[in-house]
Amino acid sequence: MGFAFVAFGLLFAETSILVHKSKNRLSWMGLLISWALLMFPHALIGITFVLDDPSTTNLGISAYALPFAIVWFFIVVLGFVLSGKEVMH
Repeated sequence: MGFAFVAFGLLFAETSILVHKSKNRLSWMGLLISWALLMFPHALIGITFVLDDPSTTNLGISAYALPFAIVWFFIVVLGFVLSGKEVMH
């Protein structure tokens, strides 16, 4: 799975550069959808773990990474929002 993320990251970065230059709204939405599809299973698993046991005791050491994952998620969303505003104008 690690190499798949590397490949996705490289393609995503290259496409982001091309989309930024072209300012194409449809391409930007494609990037957003591709990222959402990549992260959907991970978010679903995380949400299921937390709903199964809200005390997060079943997460073990991963419970320490949860706040960082949430912060990372909001940083990515903020990046899409700010970049999308630039593309839309």
